[in-house]
Amino acid sequence: MIFNKSPFDDIKNILEHIDAFSESSSLPAAEIHTDKLWDVITNCRHDIPYEYGEDDASSFKKAAWFILWFVNISPIATRFYTGDHPLAKFKTNAVIAFDIGLSVIENSVLHGNNGSNEKVENPISLSDHAYRDVLEALSKPIRPEEHFRAWSLFLEQLAYKTNRHCEYPDRNYYPDSE
Repeated sequence: MIFNKSPFDDIKNILEHIDAFSESSSLPAAEIHTDKLWDVITNCRHDIPYEYGEDDASSFKKAAWFILWFVNISPIATRFYTGDHPLAKFKTNAVIAFDIGLSVIENSVLHGNNGSNEKVENPISLSDHAYRDVLEALSKPIRPEEHFRAWSLFLEQLAYKTNRHCEYPDRNYYPDSE
């Protein structure tokens, strides 16, 4: 979906995702500041804080980096939820960023240290309560460089919850790691 060879493909995919999300949820069409969306993609494609660079970053790292930049720049001007809707207190940009981030991870292939490849094949799920907590956290001020590791780890553990086959073998776990 994102991190394609062309940033224009990323923009197109994001816009299509936002349209599909709002249509399937019977929400108003989103007003999007395309200059801000371009800034999101530009920032995502440069200086990902991973020592091996963007090309070798896992889907967790890419999704976290995207989510953080998306909520930081906030390209969507439309408020999807209002009034007494349970999601009204959260930013639309948080809702969309998290949804796109999960889409990036689902069906991705993870490359293990031992040369194995594991597909994230089961949908990622979380409780309504946890979902609202995530949206609340993403609706607060975000500094991508400072929050990157924590969000990468959170997304990784969230994916492992429903895709146990993707986790590293038990011998690589603290406190017994080698």
